[in-house]
Amino acid sequence: MKWRDKQMYQTRTIRVISFFFVVGSVVTCLNHLLLSDLHIYWINMDNAVDRRQSMIKHLKKINIGETRIPAVGRNYVKQHWDQIKHEGVTGYDPLPTTNSWINHVKHDKYMYVEFAVTLSHIRAIRQAYKDGYQYALILEDDARITNTFLSEWR
Repeated sequence: MKWRDKQMYQTRTIRVISFFFVVGSVVTCLNHLLLSDLHIYWINMDNAVDRRQSMIKHLKKINIGETRIPAVGRNYVKQHWDQIKHEGVTGYDPLPTTNSWINHVKHDKYMYVEFAVTLSHIRAIRQAYKDGYQYALILEDDARITNTFLSEWR
């Protein structure tokens, strides 16, 4: 191999090694950024202490930042119905025999608890925005994260 060819070969080798080092570093940084920017917000009723303790125990195993969001209750919705209601939409407390699907589709009637769930999720979204997270995973207190979640997220 001529001296010039040998020098070219060594230069290319260094460039390839440098390229893989840079790409590997960028991928590692991106994974770190994505994972560090992911925050879990979980919704829990104040009176659901057992579910809260169970979720806290579960999330400790995950080792990701998390924030509990106090859930909005049905009574709150009923008390603030004048500010929440929409034109043409009715809120109600269902009877055990109520067919809620028919009420939704044909009559624009929704259970107060459905409004409460929606407001709880909006509360979580607002908190994530306020906290400045680019990514937020919003869960209810009975959700569980699989062992493979973090590797799949990356």
